[in-house]
Amino acid sequence: MIFFSCEEDSTIIKVTLEADKEYILADETETITFTLKTSDGEDVTSKAIFRVNGETLEGNVFKSNVVGSYFCRAEYKTGVSNDLAFEVNEVPIFTRNVLIENYTATWCGYCPRVHDAIIDALSEESRIIPIAIHGSNDPYYFTSIGTLATVFEVAGYPTAIIDRDYSWPYPEEFAGLNKALDKSAGMGLAINSEISGDNIIANVKVKFGRTYSEDLKLVVCLVEGQLIYNQTNYYSDGRGDPIVGYIHNNVLRKFETDFFGDAIPGTSTVKDNEFLKTITIDATGYIKNNCKIVAFVVSSNNKVINAQSCVSNGAKDYEVL
Repeated sequence: MIFFSCEEDSTIIKVTLEADKEYILADETETITFTLKTSDGEDVTSKAIFRVNGETLEGNVFKSNVVGSYFCRAEYKTGVSNDLAFEVNEVPIFTRNVLIENYTATWCGYCPRVHDAIIDALSEESRIIPIAIHGSNDPYYFTSIGTLATVFEVAGYPTAIIDRDYSWPYPEEFAGLNKALDKSAGMGLAINSEISGDNIIANVKVKFGRTYSEDLKLVVCLVEGQLIYNQTNYYSDGRGDPIVGYIHNNVLRKFETDFFGDAIPGTSTVKDNEFLKTITIDATGYIKNNCKIVAFVVSSNNKVINAQSCVSNGAKDYEVL
């Protein structure tokens, strides 16, 4: 907290102005909140007048899309605070990738519809990172699918959950992704990995372009592609039922963190800071060259802020617009 007080004479009420941060981003989303207290600790925020650069606020919260130096001054009866300086900083724009978690099964005859929708979406937009989570009675069964399905309210297959936020509306058209694609990201992810025997060693980095006051978590998982198995198909699309020799990609194999993420220390989630997590993944039984590491950061409400993926023996740097 930053404190400024006014102590002029005994007839003037002594007040202290506080702010919850020293700077915000010029995105008209991030806010700075001011609080005013008297010398005896009484919170008079609701009764005070706050002015930023001389302009009266409606309330005690400020946001802006204009970069620059600002000051706040507060008034309560005869008490006037000294000026409290803060900054509105330029927004560093990281490329925002969208995570699609596709709840599916090889025996699900309607599931090819979502498989095809993801392929079509990838042909239009490279910022999409899919994960196929297979249900029971399936050679690629992810045994903890029930835990995820309960939290994200998956009632049946196929269901595609976008950024752990909402279900891709039927019939899974590209326009249904715009809500996620249009968001900006205040952080970026980078991954480099290498195969070492039966292991894949992954270094996952998160760089912060703004300060996050909420608790953030990092999720890391392993997916495998080029898996061939017949796929049940209820559609008259010429591929038959089943689709023989169907290629399944981005199949979830394992999480290397908690399903809902491991905590990122608050000391790391500060503007310009970088967080690093090194993970050794036991990839025994998988074709390692067909694997990818998928990493994403989630907010305190489990929604994805940004995501990244990287082949098992390669590197993906921060992506900046």
